[in-house]
Amino acid sequence: SLGVYNDNLKSKSKLSNIKSLNSLLYVLASKYAKINGFDDVLLLNSSNNIIESTNSNLFLKANDVVFTPPLLDGCVDGSMRKLLIPIIEKEYKLTYKSLQIEDLFKSDEVILSNAISGIKRVTFFKKREYYNDSFYDYLLKSINNLI
Repeated sequence: SLGVYNDNLKSKSKLSNIKSLNSLLYVLASKYAKINGFDDVLLLNSSNNIIESTNSNLFLKANDVVFTPPLLDGCVDGSMRKLLIPIIEKEYKLTYKSLQIEDLFKSDEVILSNAISGIKRVTFFKKREYYNDSFYDYLLKSINNLI
């Protein structure tokens, strides 16, 4: 289940895309998630766009289009994100888009990805429940074929 952490916003700069030891925002957001009973929370940038979760990049699928935040919005340019983008582009139209909370309600599937856990499907966001797993299944199969 996902929530939204908006107590502190991430700035948009070239440094925002780099994983660093400056983890205060992620620690505070993770603590907020735990206190509020979420598995993870989404982080917002200084323009109130959704950019990532506490430890993962974000992909939304609506119909046959996959959306992910552009690097200019300040998301981390993660290694799993770099791996998934060409895989996604083989099967789906990939669009880099500044994401809003409304986009999660319009999506069929929400996927989080990082190098440690691989890909994770989101099943709940607020009162929205996600049932479709076709995008998740495609990514999982594609990643397993690489191994």
